[in-house]
Amino acid sequence: MLITHITDPAGKTWLVSLQLLLSRQGIGLRERFIGRLSKKQKDPNKKTGWANFFTYSPIPDSVDDLRLLLIFIVIAIVFTFIGWPLLLVIADLIWLLLVLLGALMSFVILKRPITISAKNREETYYWKVRGLAEARKRKQEIVLALSRGEKAVGYSSSSSSSMSA
Repeated sequence: MLITHITDPAGKTWLVSLQLLLSRQGIGLRERFIGRLSKKQKDPNKKTGWANFFTYSPIPDSVDDLRLLLIFIVIAIVFTFIGWPLLLVIADLIWLLLVLLGALMSFVILKRPITISAKNREETYYWKVRGLAEARKRKQEIVLALSRGEKAVGYSSSSSSSMSA
C-alpha cells in the first residue's frame, strides 16, 4: 500500500513510496516544557507517615483477624506479581493506541506534508503533498505515468523539492 514496485517500458524498475515520517524541525518536547515544570514547596509543619493510617493496633488478636490478615497478604502478593504488571501492560497498550491515533489525526485532519519518492538506480524524484488522500491520489498518478514510460516532467528532481496544495 505504501510501497509500489513498477517496471517502465524501457525495463527500469521503479520504487514509488509514501514517506510518513514526521519532520524534526523546531524545538524538542523537553525544551518546550522545561519552563513549565513547577517545584512544589513542602510544608515543614505537616507530619505524615504510614502509622497515621492505622486507627487501631495492627496486631491481630483473634483467629478471624489472623485469617483476614493472611487473606490480605495473599491478595497483595497476587496483585503485586500478576495484577500490577497486567495493569501496566494494559496502560501501555492504551497509551500506544492514543499515540497512533494522534499520529493518524496529524496526517488526516491537520494535513501534514507527506513525501512521495520515485527511485531507480539512476534517478530519484521527490514530491511533497499535503494530506493522506491527496498523497494516495498523486502516488497513483505517478505510478501510472511511470508505467507508461513518461518522464516525471513538472515534478522536482532529487536536488530540490516542491510543495503542492
